[in-house]
Amino acid sequence: MSKISNMLQLINLLNTGKKYSVRQLSETLEVSERMIRSYRDELEIAGIYITGIKGPYGGYVLDKRVIIPAVRITQKDIELLESSNNKKEFGDFINKLKMIVEEYDFNKIQTSGEKFSSFQRAIKQKGKVKITYDSSTVGPVERIIHPIEMFLFTKGWFVVSYCEMRKDMRNFELDSILEFKVLQDKF
Repeated sequence: MSKISNMLQLINLLNTGKKYSVRQLSETLEVSERMIRSYRDELEIAGIYITGIKGPYGGYVLDKRVIIPAVRITQKDIELLESSNNKKEFGDFINKLKMIVEEYDFNKIQTSGEKFSSFQRAIKQKGKVKITYDSSTVGPVERIIHPIEMFLFTKGWFVVSYCEMRKDMRNFELDSILEFKVLQDKF
């Protein structure tokens, strides 16, 4: 990956609120630990501050959440390509772009709201969450989960969690969580 891609991925990892050791970041990004330190220095020059926690359980954490604007292809971009003189050469490319724009409705992908914020806090504070989840096979089911991470996939956010009922890791689509309550219990 390019340096910029690695730095953006570093920001995305640290944006979760979790603490990562230099070794973990190095292995994830497949670069040397020295490069991770270099990325940190360059990001701080750009005003994105990463705190280093010393000690055997130390690591890097982001000082505050960084919002990175997504690069999006819009219908206007497609129309601009369609109006070019090289329609024959761009034909397949334009069709692929149309499928992407139709598949992803970025306006529906929320990164704010009570549910999203509550799960982000639960991850950061290692709090258990009781959920009512709309299972596609059996309908609504109640679970107690230990949320670990969130990720964006196709059309929405998912919560990677340990499920106490299944005693295994599961991915829950945020939009399919009908009700939730962050419990006082920690994991």
